[in-house]
Amino acid sequence: MVDLSIMKTFVSSFILIALLGCNSIQQNDLKLIAESYLEAKSMDDGSADKFTTDTLKIWFENKSGDPIRRIKGQKKTGPWAEWDKEFKSYSEPDSLWTDVKSNSVSGKFFESNEFYGLIGKPPTETTRTFWFNTDNLISEILIVWKPGQKTSDYYLRPIVEWALKNDSLEITSLYPKGEIKPSVINAKRWRKLINDYKTNQSPG
Repeated sequence: MVDLSIMKTFVSSFILIALLGCNSIQQNDLKLIAESYLEAKSMDDGSADKFTTDTLKIWFENKSGDPIRRIKGQKKTGPWAEWDKEFKSYSEPDSLWTDVKSNSVSGKFFESNEFYGLIGKPPTETTRTFWFNTDNLISEILIVWKPGQKTSDYYLRPIVEWALKNDSLEITSLYPKGEIKPSVINAKRWRKLINDYKTNQSPG
């Protein structure tokens, strides 16, 4: 008997390969490619690379100045990448829409992680736009934050105030000049500090 899940995966992959090699593409096709890219990206196994150009340009807030350039095959590294991995950061699309004229797909996204959960911060809302080249590969991304959202600093205030009275050396090290110093070690220290704060706020 044929495994229907395997057959479904095979058919979906076949369709995507056909779409990626087709210059004449429709509105729903672009959306399908974007959805497949996002699903592959959530797997964090490198499979998302097949949906992008060799160099992916990423802008924040607007497309002015030099973008961040991500080279295909290179893993995202650095202190913030370590922080995101430790706190299991994730991004989920709420809705996607297509602009065939500009060969792009845009969507509303919600981003969160365990750190947000610890400090009581709701998910951050952003709008992302993905532009495709003539080969239907994602070549540019723009990420724009919804205005008026409270930052992590707002939710950290009571924790910082408590820590300055009860563990001043630790909070001064973790939060110098009101800025988070990201790293795996600091993420673990923040987790302990916040849990200590919560324990001491419990009644009785």
